Amino acid sequence: MSNLLKSSFYRLSKDLALRICLIVAIGFAFINNFLNLVLSKVVGSDVLNVSSQSMFIQSFVPTSNLGIAIPILLIFFIVNEFRNGIIRNKIIAGHKKSTIYASLFIISIIYTFILLFVYALANALFGLIISGSSKDASFIGILKYTLMAICVFIFIVSVVMFFTTLFRNAGGAIPIVILIVFMLTLVSSIASSVALFTEETIDTITYSWTVWINPLYSIGSSTVSNAALYKNVPQIPTLWYVASIVTPLYWSAIFFVSGLLIFKKRDIK
Repeated sequence: MSNLLKSSFYRLSKDLALRICLIVAIGFAFINNFLNLVLSKVVGSDVLNVSSQSMFIQSFVPTSNLGIAIPILLIFFIVNEFRNGIIRNKIIAGHKKSTIYASLFIISIIYTFILLFVYALANALFGLIISGSSKDASFIGILKYTLMAICVFIFIVSVVMFFTTLFRNAGGAIPIVILIVFMLTLVSSIASSVALFTEETIDTITYSWTVWINPLYSIGSSTVSNAALYKNVPQIPTLWYVASIVTPLYWSAIFFVSGLLIFKKRDIK
């Protein structure tokens, strides 16, 4: 495992596409903050309520510009491992398929988090320069939200690994992965909207039992992000917070094991 990870780290450090994507991610962050600045001049800064902390949290939304780009880039990265004979050479060298799949999963997570956190930190930095910092922001809440986001993107990586292993081409994997991400996020967004336009309490609508089923529920709801960001709004219930960590992880395990079984049974040419 250690040798496989070392060789993968080396290829990742030399990956020109990753370097270009990092520059693009920083560019996205600047454009986001610039557009928010322009919009705040139109509707008013009090209405838009943008800050460095809010820009950091928004970076983790799976349906944002980089949120969609990450699984697509990751699919091309994994497909490249199959097509260039890298995985085949590892098998010839005597490495177990389970070890190869696990190392590729770890490298894919690292690949994802490099892009994600460079984008989030750039968003926060540009947000601090352009919009300033919020005095009402909760540092602990932001940390909790970041942990939820980490678990969500581990789930997304496991889904990417599964469908890329199944199809071994980008054309088959990309539409399915994007559809899954959009549909799961849409469900949580609908629940959040219902909470805003009914007399029901936030606890009974947004923080519902579906968090134990939908792995993207915690990140797709604007009510949840506001609860994590600000001190002066109803906070995330402890049990719901635990569920938002556990659910994407157990779904990740399911997709990881399923992908590994497919990988073991298929011939690698």
